[in-house]
Amino acid sequence: MGASKISTSAFARSTVLAKLVTKEQRVQLVRAVDFLMARNGVATAAQFAGEMGELPRRAGGLVAKLSELLNLDGYPVLTLDPAAGQVRLDVGKLM
Repeated sequence: MGASKISTSAFARSTVLAKLVTKEQRVQLVRAVDFLMARNGVATAAQFAGEMGELPRRAGGLVAKLSELLNLDGYPVLTLDPAAGQVRLDVGKLM
């Protein structure tokens, strides 16, 4: 999903999300979630970083940062599998 497109996903419209994070964090989270949902919850770390405007070598840090916001109550919603080089979104835990 390009930066110029406006997300209409339920996640983007979440009032709970709006209360928990800043506007900038919300934009970044929605972009990440929409990107991964469009790919059945999985993308290479390089693809994910590129979509998010980061260098591939920064994918791990980006996932860590976003995970702090998404992985509430200890449930791993957004993860990086370094062995497979993949970023994964557990959509079931997101809802």
